[in-house]
Amino acid sequence: MNGKNIKFYRQKDQLSLSDLAQRANISVSYLSTLEKNKNANPGLLLLTKLSEALKVSIEDLIYGPSHRRI
Repeated sequence: MNGKNIKFYRQKDQLSLSDLAQRANISVSYLSTLEKNKNANPGLLLLTKLSEALKVSIEDLIYGPSHRRI
């Protein structure tokens, strides 16, 4: 997973790190670590929390917005 995808969707929804962390029930520092690609292997539970908080699919978080283009 690329942390820039989380950041892209977070900023698209005009959410702060704190807002998204609260929605996903994770710490701000851990979310920041993910966005900076310092942990490229978050578990399925975390991906599910983030995708639900951002209202996007897990695939969107993993592959980014361009994966839907044909």
